[in-house]
Amino acid sequence: MVPEARQRLLDELLDAVDPRLNVRRALARMGDASPLWPTPSQQVVLVGHRAAGKSRLLPLLGRWLGRPTLELDAEIARRAGRELHEWVQRDPASFRRAERETFIELPAGRVIAAGGGFLALHPDLLEPHVAVLVPVSYETYRERLLSD
Repeated sequence: MVPEARQRLLDELLDAVDPRLNVRRALARMGDASPLWPTPSQQVVLVGHRAAGKSRLLPLLGRWLGRPTLELDAEIARRAGRELHEWVQRDPASFRRAERETFIELPAGRVIAAGGGFLALHPDLLEPHVAVLVPVSYETYRERLLSD
């Protein structure tokens, strides 16, 4: 990817993060600190609150890194052949088992958007990978949940 196109994609990616958080200013304060660059065998896992914007960032980050992307919840639903909302309400323990098993079975080198509870319930699975916490302000979080 040419440098100009890469910069445009990075700008698009940063613009997709909650604008109330001013991510650009935070990155400027980091200076020359190099972010971790994932190895080919590592997953890059977007984690954070429900409605933080993980799904919105997923295709942008995948393009920027040149990696295939996957929505973990959609993959779980596809494999199980069932609707997640009802499953999580009726039998959360079996859903969380399926979430864990599905993540473990995924091919290496992807960018994955994990569900809202993934970080709290499966932190051990993230150890060998690069976890990216998607920040969201309280105001944006509240607005998104109320409109959902």
